[in-house]
Amino acid sequence: MTEFEPTDPARSGGTPGIAIMVLGAVIAVLGPLFGLLAGSMAGSPDPDSTGQLFQYLVVGLLLGGVGVVILYLGFVLYRRWRRNKEARPK
Repeated sequence: MTEFEPTDPARSGGTPGIAIMVLGAVIAVLGPLFGLLAGSMAGSPDPDSTGQLFQYLVVGLLLGGVGVVILYLGFVLYRRWRRNKEARPK
């Protein structure tokens, strides 16, 4: 056995799926926040209307949903790697 295995977590790219899960979590959290920020910066031509704010918020929520899907795909990739690692005889 070598000092570093190809799937050693200490090496860059060692555990598949972890970076994808982190990316998905960041997108899922920041998407709606940026949507709300962009909507509040865009303003509205009519002071009594909040239409643009809600439009940007909905776009941010959709972006957050995409982030959740990316997070889930990273988790599936990690679980497959983990199960294959446990099933492999040593």
